This record gives sequence, C-alpha cells and structure tokens, in this order.
Amino acid sequence: MIYLINDLVINVALISFFVLISLFCYKRLSIEIQPNHFVKKYLFVIILASIASYWVTLNGISFRGFTFDFSIVLLMIALYYGGTGYGLITCIALLTCQAIALTFNNEFSFLWIVITYTITFAIILLLKHFLKDEFKTFPIIIICCLLIHLPLVYISGQGAASFLKNAILFSFYIGLVGLSVHFMLYYVKQHYGQVRLHQELALTDSLTGLNNRRVLENRVDYFKVHKSSFTVMMIDIDHFKLVNDQYGHDQGDKILSQISELLDYYTPQNGIVGRYGGEEFMILLPETDAQYIDKLAEIVRESSASKLYQVHQEEFIQITLSIGIFSCDPSSSISFSEVIKEADATLYEAKRRGRNQVYKAVQTHSSAL
Repeated sequence: MIYLINDLVINVALISFFVLISLFCYKRLSIEIQPNHFVKKYLFVIILASIASYWVTLNGISFRGFTFDFSIVLLMIALYYGGTGYGLITCIALLTCQAIALTFNNEFSFLWIVITYTITFAIILLLKHFLKDEFKTFPIIIICCLLIHLPLVYISGQGAASFLKNAILFSFYIGLVGLSVHFMLYYVKQHYGQVRLHQELALTDSLTGLNNRRVLENRVDYFKVHKSSFTVMMIDIDHFKLVNDQYGHDQGDKILSQISELLDYYTPQNGIVGRYGGEEFMILLPETDAQYIDKLAEIVRESSASKLYQVHQEEFIQITLSIGIFSCDPSSSISFSEVIKEADATLYEAKRRGRNQVYKAVQTHSSAL
C-alpha cells in the first residue's frame, strides 16, 4: 500500500507542476508575444505537453498485474482549463507516448485508447459548452470520463474476475487526483482573476473605461526606451464647464462617457487612447504618417461636431472638440511632463484660434542624447 501512496503523491506532484508551469507561462506568453506569432506561442505548449505526457505515462501505477497511468487527468485538465488548442496538442502528445510505451502485440489496446481519448475529448467539449459552473462541471466530467474508460480497464486487466477491483482502484485514484488538481487550479484561477482585476482597475479610468494617465505615461516611456517616433493628440472638450453648469455634473459625466466611446472607436489598433484628466483626453500613435494623423484628427473633430450627445432622456446637445498635435522624433530625450507641456501648447493654440479646430506644432521637438 505504501507504494501506491508514493506513486499517487508523485503523480499529483507531476501533474500539478506541469499544469501550473503551463498556466503561468502560457498566460505570460499570450500577453508578451504578438497575436500573429502563432508558431512561437504554441511551440512552448507543444514542448511542455510532450514532456508532461512522457512523465505521466512513464510514472504509471501497477497493482497486482493491473497497470494504469494518469494521462486521462492530464488530458481533462489541458482541455478544460487550457482550451481546445492546448487540449488537442496534449491529446496528440499522450497518444504518441502511449504508442511508444505499448508493445507491438497491443494494437487492439492502442485502438481502444484512441477511441477513449476521442470520446473523452468530445464529452469534455460538450459539457464545457452546456454547463457553465466551472466548479461543479469538472467533477461531472471526471465521472463521465471514468465511465468511458471502464472498457479499457477491462481490457487492461486479467478478465472479469479482477475487473471490479481494478475499476474501483482506477476510479478512486483518477477521481482523487483529478479533483485535487481541479480544486487547486480553480482557486489559483480565482486568485489570478482577482489580481488581474485589480491591475486593470489600477490602469483604467473608472468613469470612462479608458486608460488612465499612468498608462499613457508608461507608453511614452516605452516609446522613448525603444527610440520610436510617436505623436500625441491632445483633445479637450470645448465649453465643458457650461455643460456641467447647465445640465449638472451627472450629465457631464454622461457626456464624457459618450465622447470616450467616440475616441475609442476612431483610435487605430496600434494607438492607445486615455483620459488624461478632467475633460482632457489623449491619443498616442507610434510611427504614423503625418498626413494620416492630420486626417484622423479632422475625422475625430468633425464626428464630434456633427454628433448629437444625449443628456437626460430625450434631450440632445452638440459638443465640439479642440485638438492639439505634437510629434516627437526618435532622437528626442524629453520627459513625459515636457511632452505634455508641448502637446498642451498646441491644444491651447487650437482653443485660442476659436475652438473646434485642429492645430499641429510646426516643428517636432528634438534634442541630442
């Protein structure tokens, strides 16, 4: 019995180790690697799934002539928590390891393994789709997968006489390991989700949902570190104080939210939009053609001027924007505060010229490092 417990602990440790490594590393790779770098993102998954499949297959449990491993637990975890792509890679890796481990006279057993994995794959996808409670769904998946594997347990044993004992042993160990890893992952994901939520709240303006000043400052620092040219589009709502005085601050907040949606809609995919403070917004654009920036600024200005913004229930007003454009070349070494000062100067010039205008700095700010 001590050997069974020892093997159980080893397998729980192995699966937990590989699952946690894949969870954290894959999340980090998903953030850091560009979305179009498909091969780079999944190469790590293939390597890790292959190593995990090998070790799980190698560290099977043998008891009175009956041998089984925890590959089904690895497949369930990979598919349910990692997604279809991760699950498919793990399934192929497990089948490869099973084919290598089996001898040439076990073709029939391998065929049953393929059928069992395929049915398991389909069952997990169906239950995952129809049952939304993650905490309760996985135990149901374990029960279904155990029932699916009973024919394989019968084939792997020594006939009907030992089937019941083998089925109980197999079900107990698979269920115990599967539930242990599931509970661990569930609470890890809950904690990770809370951490991510706090991070997002720390970087998001609570009223508009846009990026806050901290994000904008970090992005400018990023451009400076990577010696990239970038353009700051500083945007201010014209006569916003009058809106607050006439309609109230709650309706003013409503206007801010609507303008945020407009700016977010027109911000290019490679750009970033945020609320700088009060009624001021900022769009940061990396290495963009000057004519495109001018055209974009005019589109934003004209779209706001022609739009009817809702206040109260059935009342609409017009809101215009003043926009200042300041571009910074790669050789510039100015700080974030200096960038804001230059951008504000262009914005104030647009306001001085009558508001509802776009004004662009004639020359870029450049200083030798």
